[in-house]
Amino acid sequence: MRAVLFLPLFLVLCSGNVVRHEENELDWWETTIFYQIYPRSFLDSDGDGIGDLNGITSKLEYIKSLGVGAIWMSPMFQSPMYDFGYDIADFYAIHDEYGTMEDFDALMAKANELDIKVVLDLVPNHTSNESVWFEEALNGNEKYYNYFVWEDGVIDEDGNRHPPNNWLSHFRGSAWEYREEVGQYYLHQFAVGQPDLNYRNPEVVEEMKNIIRFWLGKGVAGFRVDAVNCLYEADKELFGGKYPDEPLSGNINADPESHDYLSHIYTKDREETYYMVYEWRDVFDEFKEKDGLTRVMMTEVYATIQNVVRYFGEGDKEGAQMPFNFDLITDVDASSSAADIKYTIDKFLTYKPVDKGANWVVGNHDNSRMATRYGPPLVDGINMIVLLLPGVGVTYMGEELGLVDGYVSWEDTVDPSGCNTNDPINYVSSSRDPERTPFQWNADKNAGFSTADRTWLPVADGYETLNVEAQEAAERSHLKVYQALADLRQEKVFRYGRYDSLAMNHDVFVFRRWYHGENYLVVVNMRDTEHVINLTYFENVAGDVSVVLRSIDSPKNEGDVYDASSLPVVGFEGLICLTIKADAGKFLYLVVILLGGKMRSLLLLPVLFALAFSHSHDKKLDWWETTIFYQIYPRSFKDSDGDGIGDLNGITSSLEYLKELGVGATWLSPIFKSPMYDFGYDIADFYAIQEEYGTMEDFENLMAKAKELDIKIVLDFVPNHTSNESVWFEEALRGHEKYYDYFIWEDGVVDENGVMHPPNNWVSVFRKSAWEYREEVGKYYFHQFVIGQPDLNYRNPAVVEEMKNIIRFWLDKGVAGFRVDAIAHLFEVDKADFGGKFPDEPLSGRTDDPDSYDYLSHIYTTDLDETLDMVYQWREVFDEYKEKDGLTRVMMTEAYSSPQMTMRYFGDGERKGAQMPFNFVLISDVNGDSSAAEIKYALDKFLTFKPINEHANWVAGNHDNNRVASRFSPEMVDGLNMIVMLMPGIAVTYMGEEIGMVDGYVSWEDTVDPSGCNTDDPINYWMASRDPERTPFQWNADKNAGFSTADKTWLPVAAGYENLNVEVQRASENTHLNVYKFLADLRTDKVFRYGRYESVAFNEGVFAFRRWYQGKAYIVVVNFRNESYTIDLTYFEGVNKSVKVVLSSIQSPKSAKDVLSANKVEIVGNESLVLKV
Repeated sequence: MRAVLFLPLFLVLCSGNVVRHEENELDWWETTIFYQIYPRSFLDSDGDGIGDLNGITSKLEYIKSLGVGAIWMSPMFQSPMYDFGYDIADFYAIHDEYGTMEDFDALMAKANELDIKVVLDLVPNHTSNESVWFEEALNGNEKYYNYFVWEDGVIDEDGNRHPPNNWLSHFRGSAWEYREEVGQYYLHQFAVGQPDLNYRNPEVVEEMKNIIRFWLGKGVAGFRVDAVNCLYEADKELFGGKYPDEPLSGNINADPESHDYLSHIYTKDREETYYMVYEWRDVFDEFKEKDGLTRVMMTEVYATIQNVVRYFGEGDKEGAQMPFNFDLITDVDASSSAADIKYTIDKFLTYKPVDKGANWVVGNHDNSRMATRYGPPLVDGINMIVLLLPGVGVTYMGEELGLVDGYVSWEDTVDPSGCNTNDPINYVSSSRDPERTPFQWNADKNAGFSTADRTWLPVADGYETLNVEAQEAAERSHLKVYQALADLRQEKVFRYGRYDSLAMNHDVFVFRRWYHGENYLVVVNMRDTEHVINLTYFENVAGDVSVVLRSIDSPKNEGDVYDASSLPVVGFEGLICLTIKADAGKFLYLVVILLGGKMRSLLLLPVLFALAFSHSHDKKLDWWETTIFYQIYPRSFKDSDGDGIGDLNGITSSLEYLKELGVGATWLSPIFKSPMYDFGYDIADFYAIQEEYGTMEDFENLMAKAKELDIKIVLDFVPNHTSNESVWFEEALRGHEKYYDYFIWEDGVVDENGVMHPPNNWVSVFRKSAWEYREEVGKYYFHQFVIGQPDLNYRNPAVVEEMKNIIRFWLDKGVAGFRVDAIAHLFEVDKADFGGKFPDEPLSGRTDDPDSYDYLSHIYTTDLDETLDMVYQWREVFDEYKEKDGLTRVMMTEAYSSPQMTMRYFGDGERKGAQMPFNFVLISDVNGDSSAAEIKYALDKFLTFKPINEHANWVAGNHDNNRVASRFSPEMVDGLNMIVMLMPGIAVTYMGEEIGMVDGYVSWEDTVDPSGCNTDDPINYWMASRDPERTPFQWNADKNAGFSTADKTWLPVAAGYENLNVEVQRASENTHLNVYKFLADLRTDKVFRYGRYESVAFNEGVFAFRRWYQGKAYIVVVNFRNESYTIDLTYFEGVNKSVKVVLSSIQSPKSAKDVLSANKVEIVGNESLVLKV
């Protein structure tokens, strides 16, 4: 169905700009391909088995033939080669094995002749322990002593000397090495032979700048800067003159010698490092000022995306043009889904500054080759991604051929990462030698790399057929596809064009580039599967497409024509397609790549340029697809009888208020009979109403009133467990076999002292053991939540049928569906698969508190496949009712799981599941400290991973999490409501969000939530308690905020209710309540029902998104920072001169109907706007 498509389309600006005029000239580095050469392995010119500079020079024509415009060479400086050039003894000299300075000059001259730029590898963090600097330091030369980081050792009580602290090397073991000559330890974050330089010494800073100047003076076009985030360590003077220990990482797979054993908070990503990079950029720009040629800086940093993009620069300080983007190395591989690929690509595009360019790196000398990580069939597809995405393409030598990792035996291993494992069996997982094996030129001896009898590393097997010469001679080859892609990326559409993307299904990823009527799309299938895909999901794509270029194993031929709405794609196929606009002869290009399968195909598909959503208004949306769901926590909404507890009659009396809000459905937290240990989530009778809340007659009155107002009622279904006061459990304790089998029982474990212990280490969500012993049965029962909530046994068909009958009972009562609680916990592993005993769960490494739920990884008690099957079975029950009366019964599932798992609740193939697997990203992923990019990336997550024909939903708060106004700020209430209400999909509001209610203070004495009580901590209980977000609803300024006439309410009313309540906000014009009601009305506009979507993080604070449909467009702007910005909304396509204010947040100085210049919109702190284009 393409009538209603809520597509996550991302604004991506070539070089950070929406280029509307092709006259905007791009700099040389913005359009080129950078080709990494590992000199030791490229070509040996003198027969010693080691690649060298003359070898590189002799092959520059080959590099030119690839369409490459720049090479960057791994270190070629004088070195003892402990780390193969990354341990530099002399930064001003060429390593003897590689040649001479004259050889380097000859290489530069040849490159200049061919218009190939040369970039070198700068290794500023450390030098070699064989350098003159270090040797002089050992000889007592004070100048050079201060070039390094020295520290006294620690003497224990027995007089033994130990390293200064616990810091660890990247290559295992202590990062400190003792030298007798000095009587101190020196720091080496890498190999022992790589002593760290001391950047707190101004002489070191100036020395490194002079090194940069030396090589720039030799004509190099820039540097790739190695390991730059290790440059600075903490200033020990801030820690009493001693370097502090680093904390444990909690990584349970890391041994105490491993670098991953610690969190490197004192040795990586220090603030000073960024400013050193900015100083280096100033040096680079000295040379540009002289001759106009930009010298480019690339930074190598394996860090969080937030830290990586800081290397671009800050404020008026410029940094690296290319902080390397390693996401296609670190985040995804052959096992990744199309959504994984898309979300990974979108990460860098989201976080980079809007005026900077992206770059794409899929391999290098430190990671397994692309063809090994993704599989040889995907070589062409991955190269299409790297070369056709917006930004700079970076290729590691051999990726154009599909070279794979070579086998290197333990005896032949030379990489210190492998050697330092001292493990002849498992060294392979650490060694970087396999990706460094010699380049494969032909089928001759040593693949044409060298005439030596022995090369420094062995040549990979299979080189006889996998080499340059063979691919140059073949009719189809990866090499020829690569060359075609290099040519294609010079087209204006790839230089200036916009970008959007989709995960069409689990396997097929597609991205589109378009500019001035030309469109390309890239489609990637990650599996060995066949699909028929509908490219008309993309805007302006219709009609037929014709193949222009294809991957080497594609069954298609150039010129083949296909219907864009039903393009067949085989496994691993890559395509570039052309669309012919019949009425104007215009062309639309698509690149289609399929991830997975046996094909390496690449096809260029032709796609017609047509109006987007030309028939989208024809599709009538179902009631749940357009409504707002309003969550009511009954105990806190409205008390009708003065007992201090909300009830059903209170809800019934307030339904007109929901109607006033524009709400079409409400879901009620549990109203069933319960002892209230967990306030309704411990159900004693699923067929009865809790007495405190009313009677079945009261419920029926509520249903009747809701029907009169056309408000649907959705109930909270709690299927995982019941109450230990239920008849079922009580009968089980009495020995009733039927009900005994309703629960999960297990024998305890008796230790050598005769003491009984729980069956295994499983922990409750509410802390401590998930097992409770009952004398009546002589066994433990399982409870994933509180002791009073025994888990039900879904491996018992009687339980399954009982739950279906409960669903039918309430659907017969007229409810419109259920929100299904804690669904991820429904099944545990079948103990029969583990020798008849439930297995222990592994440690998570997230906490050292064994009573905490976070202490374990819950691989045996959550997210099991059987749970999904049960959800699908329930959906069948729901649909029984729809078949009778045509009304859809909606299912919402609550699961705090990975996006991959969450999406499985939608269904599987022909089997349908929940219409609304709840999307908690606005709760779990972001808060008031989050940047605009973090907000965008969180919102994109659900849009990326959801099936293409399903709807998103937006949940910003609920009864289990701090309120929106408390997690973000009261000033952000309107902005968050704009996001929830106007994003594509379904809006869910927790009661009080419409007026900006905040968490209430609940003392230890008044705390009733078991999450808080079970901490046994009168000081810090509030961090676990959910009571603050459950305080009574604030209706007016009367006693108890109009919630109840009781002298004491079940929870205290939040302070400040006198001014923060419905009545006050109804009486004023500029209030959160009125903003909310306006949004509820606005979301009925077709733009928000049917329209497309794109978004951008303009800067640290401002997130904006555009919705558009049939020539009408809105832009929502939300500033998450308390500072002002000026933003240019013409970054969005179709936005030119002005925009008009439709709605503003209550603190905004702007008013409705104000007209603003689109290219210069002033946004004050925490301001939010809805603008009409």
